Amino acid sequence: MKSLLDTLILTLFGNAFSPREEYLILELFRAVILNDVKKVKGIAWLMEEESSFLPLLVITYNKRKQGVEYLKNNFSKIVKGALKEEYNFETKPLAIYQKMINDEEVRTGTKSKLKRDVTADEASANKEVNSIITARCKDLKKVCQSFLNGIIKSLKDLPYGLRLICKQVYDIAKEKFPSAKPKEFYRVLGFLVFYRFVNLAIVTPDEYDMGSRDLSLNVRKNLVVVSKVLQKVFDLSKFKKNTELAPMNEWIDSTRDKITQYFNDLMNVPKAEDFLQINKYIELSQKTTPVILISYAEIVQTHKLLRLHASSLIEKDDPKDPLKQILDSLGDVPIAHEGDEKEVQLDLVNRFAERTADTITPENTYIQTVEMVVQLFRKLQIEQLKNCLLYTSDAADEEDSVDL
Repeated sequence: MKSLLDTLILTLFGNAFSPREEYLILELFRAVILNDVKKVKGIAWLMEEESSFLPLLVITYNKRKQGVEYLKNNFSKIVKGALKEEYNFETKPLAIYQKMINDEEVRTGTKSKLKRDVTADEASANKEVNSIITARCKDLKKVCQSFLNGIIKSLKDLPYGLRLICKQVYDIAKEKFPSAKPKEFYRVLGFLVFYRFVNLAIVTPDEYDMGSRDLSLNVRKNLVVVSKVLQKVFDLSKFKKNTELAPMNEWIDSTRDKITQYFNDLMNVPKAEDFLQINKYIELSQKTTPVILISYAEIVQTHKLLRLHASSLIEKDDPKDPLKQILDSLGDVPIAHEGDEKEVQLDLVNRFAERTADTITPENTYIQTVEMVVQLFRKLQIEQLKNCLLYTSDAADEEDSVDL
């Protein structure tokens, strides 16, 4: 599945940002969201890989250049700051109690007078243990707050596509589940933005060149604890009472208003057509043939998967189904050989496109007019262009146009 998604997202639509490719990939996401929401029985199901394709698709989408750059530009300093000091975020009372005894015995060279065989409740009652937990939670809050501040302040830098995907999820799911509480929708948004995106930079900073690849076990454990706390923040939930991280619940509660506002601001984005300046007329007037670089192995894998699932993809009893015609012309799936990772350049041409370029229709006339106007504008000086735009035609001009 991972290799298929890499082919689908990174190869077909490109790793770098391009308005045209971005528009097409966001249309793909919209189709996936519509299909997933149609199938699920509850909003929370959209976070389950078994019932929704969306989580896996979002992970691959965020691997693209703009996603990686967002993480590096906005969280490198925060991550490195969290790695500077040797924090210890272990808050299990029993573990702290046992280590306290061991440290005392190593320091004094004598057996501790503290009782070794104690329960978690007995360890929690120890004043020194409570003092250690309080100090560690204070440090933990400091680190979590720095990450939270970074996430909220960098909203304007968050990739537009991810924000639009969140908006589409909210709008489409809201239509199917109108009686659901806002909190249920926000949890899905938090899952997509934090758990499936920002969280990866927190728990594996070395994968984004934000820390040494030789991070100590203690540092990695600390980062996992930070991740757990922030997951609760973005999930709008809390730790169960009497669990090791329950002392963080007060701080988590204090973030509610900010997080709710963050989710509302997150979805405040324009339509793809407006933001990317893409519409059907621009697409139809596209003269340059789209090109992709794809390996032989990816071609064979795609061919194999389409063959395998052809029965569910092809319209039954329709010999003119485009996919059926393509698969029939390709024949059997070839055997992949060593060296199939070599990339080839493919020009993407729609073999089923209707050849209507010479047909006189309102749409074709509009497209051709736009092309000529653009070419004309490129030749005009600024003052000439200004005069053209401000010029108002009269009856005589209209008569001359009719004669032409």
